[in-house]
Amino acid sequence: RIDESGQDVLIEPDATLYELLSSGRDVVKEKIRHLVIEPSMECDLNCSICFTSGQEENVSLEEISREVAKYKNKVISISGGEPTLRRDLEDIIKIVAKENIPLLATHGLKLTDYDYLERLKKAGLRHVTFSLNGLSETSLIKTNGRPLLKEKLQALHNLIKADMEFLLSM
Repeated sequence: RIDESGQDVLIEPDATLYELLSSGRDVVKEKIRHLVIEPSMECDLNCSICFTSGQEENVSLEEISREVAKYKNKVISISGGEPTLRRDLEDIIKIVAKENIPLLATHGLKLTDYDYLERLKKAGLRHVTFSLNGLSETSLIKTNGRPLLKEKLQALHNLIKADMEFLLSM
């Protein structure tokens, strides 16, 4: 409906939701099981299928720490753009891992460096969502803008070698 000021207003027909929201409990925070933070929207690929809206300023470690501290025992995806472009990604993972479960959402190119992956693991990373937009150079060129199959396969090999849990996002 439209209110007196001409704004669209969502009216929830479920009275139980209003009771929960007005109970004084932080129902929304209690119900969240998986949270996504985007510390940077920067990326080193130009994918035709990308959902990001463009370059934004990086979120500071202080802001990340302040927001993440509001949650306990939640899965927190570190996403973006491409989070591995953050030089302080290990610090971000440590902040998340204090009270939550970090999950890195990445295109995986920096994971070709096994030592880098081991540093992320040492910081507390155990789970990765790995973007793999095909198993041929043709499909990767069409979606990611350049041939990446060798790098993607090396990163997957490293994830297995590091005994890291991962999910393929295709």
